[in-house]
Amino acid sequence: MRDVFRTYFNDWGCTFLKADFLYAAARIPSGTLTRAQRAARAHQFLFDECKKHGAKLLSCGATLSSAYGRCDYSRIGPDVGETWENFELGATNSREKVSTRATLVNTITRSLLDGVCFGNDPDVVILRDNQQQMSREQRELLSTINASLGRLIFCSDPIQDFSEWQNAQLQQIAALMKQREAINLSAICGRSSNSGSTVYQVVFRGHTHSEGVQLQVNLNDGSVNGLKPQSCDVRSLQDVSGIQL
Repeated sequence: MRDVFRTYFNDWGCTFLKADFLYAAARIPSGTLTRAQRAARAHQFLFDECKKHGAKLLSCGATLSSAYGRCDYSRIGPDVGETWENFELGATNSREKVSTRATLVNTITRSLLDGVCFGNDPDVVILRDNQQQMSREQRELLSTINASLGRLIFCSDPIQDFSEWQNAQLQQIAALMKQREAINLSAICGRSSNSGSTVYQVVFRGHTHSEGVQLQVNLNDGSVNGLKPQSCDVRSLQDVSGIQL
């Protein structure tokens, strides 16, 4: 593997490695090592190789505890789907199934890990019009949440074919990520229920608590607390010291 990495980094000039399905390194115990110890050892090996060659490591498909402190970035949820909800997987509300909605729940509830354990990777944004079944509002929500809460944003759409709306979304992604980086915020997260419908709230606080950003997200099919279905509200705050979630 070291020879492979030497070729990948030195000969090919790559500076970024995405390692996926890393749970497979520890499906069974081996010798005197537990599954957790095997997973930690595998992560540390990959991270050391990347650092040795001056590259960044994205850990995917891994138990998050194995990735803590052993990568630059980590995926913190399941794959984004080409639909809002994956009904082929049944009515389960699992946060781990391939589903855009389930991915957003993970991105919100695990936002506190970003910048503490690693940089959060919330998976791709989908802005294209074809070969997907999400509305424009759903795609806009996905890009806004990912840009507001993620440290790493991927998009594999053919951007040369983008419309004015899609190019505007790319500009918003860049602006949201730049805003958060400038304030260097830490996150607190909570949720409230109204008639059985959950609204998520994330507040980002600066070191002085004198400024921040509040994000309210409605992932439901109906309006809740004045928020439209599958929408979010992002606003700047001058003083977040007294906010309780």
